[in-house]
Amino acid sequence: MPARSIRLRHSVSILEILAVVLAAGVFACGDDKAPPAQTVFWFGLGPARGATCSSAKNYRFPGDDAQQVIIGNGVGARLADGKDGYVDCSVTASAGGKFDVRTHLEAGEIGNFTAQGSVDATSGTLQVALVGEGFSLAQSDCSAKVEKVLSGAIWVSDLQCPLMKDMSSPGISCVGSGGIIFENCAR
Repeated sequence: MPARSIRLRHSVSILEILAVVLAAGVFACGDDKAPPAQTVFWFGLGPARGATCSSAKNYRFPGDDAQQVIIGNGVGARLADGKDGYVDCSVTASAGGKFDVRTHLEAGEIGNFTAQGSVDATSGTLQVALVGEGFSLAQSDCSAKVEKVLSGAIWVSDLQCPLMKDMSSPGISCVGSGGIIFENCAR
């Protein structure tokens, strides 16, 4: 008989341990925070034909390899919201296989970069604005070659803005091109 009671106590303690582990797992799930929005950003500016560009420069975040990350396989560092800048975005599915996209980045010399519009699985048109020290450029019909898009994330390998204008300076026109990855976005 003693062996039987030992087994019973042992079985009860295993069940108690399992109950504690399961309860801890259930309660821990409520404490998990969503990962912050993050980006890989590369955008270059140069003068449009016959014009002057207010910022002929390449912008890369989080580092110099951002362009390679975007046009490569996507492996590499990300700039996360709150770490070295402000990253906010939403990518939501809409009718007909389209996605509504809204991105926002503030980091380094970029006071404000926004891209918003509608894309499908391969392409789309985005309204882009880029504000930095001494310039404010925008174009409403930039073309985007989409590599991946799903609710909460977008990868654009080729973003072309052939005539970005500075509304405060009519003689300023820049060609902008680059790529973006935004992930962990609102859905």
